Amino acid sequence: MNNETVLIVDDAPANRKLTELVLAGAGYQVCTAGDAEEALKLVRDFRPRAVLTDIRLPGMDGLELTRRLRTDPATQDAIILAVTACALRSDEQEAIDAGFDGYIVKPYDTRKLPAIVRRHLSRTALASLIPPLASPPTATISAAELRRRFLAEGAEQSGCLMATLGTNFDLQKARTTFQRWAGLGNTMGLEQIARLAQEAHMLLDGPHPQTSPRLEEILGQLFRLFSERPPRRRDTVLLPEPLIQQLSGNKLGLIGFEAEETRRLAEVFGNARATVQALEDDYAQPHSEALRSVDLVIFNIRHDAPPPDWMKRKDLARVEQPILFVGSRDLLLEHGISLKSGEHDFLVWPWDPEEAIMRACLAIGRAGTRRTRERCSAHRAGVVMADDDPTTLALVKATLESYQIECRIAADGGQVLEMIAAYPPRAVILDVNIANMDGFEVLAALKRQEATSDIPVVFLTSRQQETDIVRAFGLGADDYIVKPFSPMELAARIKRLIRKSK
Repeated sequence: MNNETVLIVDDAPANRKLTELVLAGAGYQVCTAGDAEEALKLVRDFRPRAVLTDIRLPGMDGLELTRRLRTDPATQDAIILAVTACALRSDEQEAIDAGFDGYIVKPYDTRKLPAIVRRHLSRTALASLIPPLASPPTATISAAELRRRFLAEGAEQSGCLMATLGTNFDLQKARTTFQRWAGLGNTMGLEQIARLAQEAHMLLDGPHPQTSPRLEEILGQLFRLFSERPPRRRDTVLLPEPLIQQLSGNKLGLIGFEAEETRRLAEVFGNARATVQALEDDYAQPHSEALRSVDLVIFNIRHDAPPPDWMKRKDLARVEQPILFVGSRDLLLEHGISLKSGEHDFLVWPWDPEEAIMRACLAIGRAGTRRTRERCSAHRAGVVMADDDPTTLALVKATLESYQIECRIAADGGQVLEMIAAYPPRAVILDVNIANMDGFEVLAALKRQEATSDIPVVFLTSRQQETDIVRAFGLGADDYIVKPFSPMELAARIKRLIRKSK
């Protein structure tokens, strides 16, 4: 145990629990808070050397919390890191302006977080500590999580639009917001939100839209739809197709679970078409035939049955299957098993179905990525994508990578060209509205160069005017998809273009 103290501020219990476990397991003295007000009370006695806080917090947000910590002599020299799902360049700049020392995008790599904190505390150069801004949310984000983020953002934005009606109504911002809601609403299956957003967008073309009673009514309906949470059974999970495909057909072996927990896990993973079987007889036999017959081992660490010796020695590295360790925070910290291998992961009691699905996909995905790289790293198809909407990036990346199509994300048009020059992809996906160079300019630049002129380019955009479509194909685009879109259809079109380009 070292003497470095870390305060974690996050309103999501699962995120707070995960970060606490990772840092405490690395030797840090950790204290947690669920909101900014609680954090400000804790720092009086805890005096943290580092603070990891989400930006979006209930009440006082992480930006204001950081400003207050910077004005307090007791905490003004603390290292403050943003740990957030906001992945836009403007979000990072706003955080740095507020006084943050670094910016970590969720979901972060649990294996690297302790080292990131340690290097920040050692005052290593900031540029080497922050994950690349272009790294978006990955396939480990569930559809339910993307849906929750979309609904939470929508509730906040619709409330702001209602508050400014008739006074400081920003027509252009409203137009962009309604267009985004219409596209993503249809993509995520939220048809009522999409329909109302499309109607609101049409009202903006009329006279004096900010005083329209119908627009006010629609905003009220949208606010209620964004704020509502449909009732569902405790173990019913809304899964995106890519995660279902990743888990579908996999066999999961359970060790150390009681009958009721076995039943619950079977129901949870049954939603993803995976099968579950108990391996109680193989608790102390790491190389048994039964263990080798499953794709993932889910190991329950119990107080009444400590882990066998093979899990504490080099034998653990010889187990071919990834392992998902399940247990209480204290037991996981005591054994430290979950942090000893890059392929293994952990699930902390009490767990919820969505977290179990996500952690299982992480473990299987890491093992699958390693095996795929070993077999065909030189032959894996790659795609470069640029879009100004992080949710669209997450959906497309998750879908493509479920088909073993590597998807690299560019922050703007200029970075698209840089990525292609460094590592030519098999296809490119562009939005028209991207920073630095728009999609048309990027396409024209690619076609001017002999080395890149044959790379297939697909436009994925909300712009559906005939002039835009004609311009895209005139410049040499291979396909043009208008939002809202089907992620699976997009993947099918990309696969077709990749096959044709071979």
